[in-house]
Parts: sequence; structure tokens; C-alpha cells
Amino acid sequence: MKTKINAVASMVALAILEILLSGCKTGHMTIPEATKPQALEPIRTANAEMPVKVVVVNFAIKSVENDSDNVDTESLRRNLALAVPNRLCGSLGGRRVFSEVSRASSAEPGSADFIVSGDYEIALRSGKGFGTHYASVKGTMSVRVVEVKTGNQVFQKTYVEEHKDKTTGQNRARVTWLQSAHVAEITADIKAAIYAARGKPL
Repeated sequence: MKTKINAVASMVALAILEILLSGCKTGHMTIPEATKPQALEPIRTANAEMPVKVVVVNFAIKSVENDSDNVDTESLRRNLALAVPNRLCGSLGGRRVFSEVSRASSAEPGSADFIVSGDYEIALRSGKGFGTHYASVKGTMSVRVVEVKTGNQVFQKTYVEEHKDKTTGQNRARVTWLQSAHVAEITADIKAAIYAARGKPL
């Protein structure tokens, strides 16, 4: 049975993207598998403000900089390719303004009016010293939206998200990314671009 994107997007993102970094170089952290596109149901909205279909495809992971042995680099790369667009799709569909928002590995001909794609880079840093633990994350997401009928790119923008944490004693530093406010900003821009492309500025 497929899973509704808007019901699980936040849980999936947190399960995959909330990493505890102690700074200790003592082995890899296992990262849960991201939900694959074919297991996610489209988010459909009856009588939508904008009667168009939007497909969010897998993102290319351009680079993963990871100086912590506690996080497995290849697992992180593999899961981000799915988790990033899953998160965008859940947020975009949750706005309930498009007739359908769905996920796909790649867009099939005739499957959408607009295609959202992009790439992502991430840098994780962690360490400890003098009784403290620190961690930081920097994610860079480039997003593109293409109108299928015309082939025109109607939107392109790069977003940067940075978070840091520092703790003392035995408390581990915690960093999260793809946070709700950051993702909401991106999907608001995507919405505005699609509205403008259809001659309906916000």
C-alpha cells in the first residue's frame, strides 16, 4: 500500500536527517532508508486554486562533505537523493493549491504540467575538545521548475541552510536540516513561480 506523502514527510525527514554528532571517531551511524517515490501516493486537491499537476523528481547530490565517522557518507548520499524531494513534495502538496503533487524518480511524458528538480550539497562537521562537543551542518539546495508544455524554465534559485550546536559534558551535539520553515520558504517560491507562469500572480 502506498503511503500518503503529506502524512509522513515530516517523520521521514526527521528520521533520516536528524543526526546526533558526538565528535567521536568510533564507527558509522546507520541512516534509515528514505521512502522511495513509488511507495508515495500523489497529494490530490479537489477544486484546487491552480488546476495543474506538479511532479517532484529525484535530486542529484552534488557533494557530501562529512568529517564524522559516526555518519556513513554513502548512506547519507543515497538517502538525500530521495529525502530532499520527498520533503519538498510533502510541503508543496500540503499547501492544497494544486490539483495534484506527486513524486517520481523521473518525469514520464504527459505526467505533469510542471516538473520540480534540482541538486543538493551538504557539509557535516563535528568534533570535541575541552569538555565540549560541537556540530554544524550546511545544506545548499538548487531548485528548478520547468513548464512541460513550453519547455521553459520558470524558476531557478539556490537556497542555503546552516545550523550549529555546541554542548558540554556527555551531551551530544544535535543538528537538523531541511527544517520546516526553510522548506516552506522554498515551496512558497515554487508556488509563486507556477502561478506567474500561468498568468496568475499572487
